[in-house]
Amino acid sequence: MPKLQTGYVYYDAAKGRYVARVTFTLDGKRKSLRRFFRTKSEAEAGLREMRPCQLPHPAPPASPAVPPPAQVTQAVQKPPQPEVQSLVQSAQTPGPVQSAPAERQACLPDRQAAVTFNGLADWYETVYLIPPVYVGDVKIAGLRSYAGLRRRLLVLRDYFGQKLLEQITCSELEKLRVHLLMKPARRGAQRTFADVNRLLSLLRAMLNAAVREGWLQTNPFSRGRPLIQPAYEKPRERVLSFEEEARLLARCEAWKANRRFRHRRVWRPILICALDTGMRAGEIFSLQWRDVNLEARLITIQALNTKTLRSRCVPVSQRLYEELKQLHS
Repeated sequence: MPKLQTGYVYYDAAKGRYVARVTFTLDGKRKSLRRFFRTKSEAEAGLREMRPCQLPHPAPPASPAVPPPAQVTQAVQKPPQPEVQSLVQSAQTPGPVQSAPAERQACLPDRQAAVTFNGLADWYETVYLIPPVYVGDVKIAGLRSYAGLRRRLLVLRDYFGQKLLEQITCSELEKLRVHLLMKPARRGAQRTFADVNRLLSLLRAMLNAAVREGWLQTNPFSRGRPLIQPAYEKPRERVLSFEEEARLLARCEAWKANRRFRHRRVWRPILICALDTGMRAGEIFSLQWRDVNLEARLITIQALNTKTLRSRCVPVSQRLYEELKQLHS
């Protein structure tokens, strides 16, 4: 019989949720079960349900309503003891889609719990939505946009909840798209097509991962009509006129003349660099003097600071050269 502990509740800052955790010892190895909650009170209530005093007496456990996929079942080498199996089954048992926060508890981020959407979301967040890992200038794991994708994942969790992956069909994806376009976002504004496309792209990537792991036969995105339509996104074609550019640089000159705004003297070189080179804001703000060659009049953008993770060189115009030379001196 495994030796179970009482467990505890803590706040996971990376995921922005409270975690109820119960540790136990099985076959001489220390293991743990976790559930995620929105609030601390929900986590404490869930912890009371996971404690040993709430476990049934050791008995042959009932088979779950929907068994996990064959690949997942084969991955378990030894059947767990009754107490532990009852906890795992409670995390695996599918239920109707609920909108209340107390009933949107995420499953464990392991292969057994991935039969439900919440289980898949926990596993995908643990494996893929992590900070980037680099070897030299090459990214080998993680995503630089992992924080934004985790926030978008909360929207998908609220919609699907404990729904089985096999129940996510083409019609369900159509309903999801209409729901996202019609329901206001957090601040009351209507979602843009670009935001909906990003949410659907995240869901498609998650279902592709489920197919690769053997938890889903086919991705429903590949069976229906295209739902991700970039053509509906509003293009960004805003270009400053020469008059607006002159007014903007004139304001920078006024800041330089005023001692109160002397700390803003770097804004003029930054704006001229953006206007003359077309560099992105992140590329400009991450520049260092070793990346600037005033003699050759070239700026080298490091691969880690670019969107495509490829380094490139941009020429320096005459007015940018004068600004950089004055700033460097």
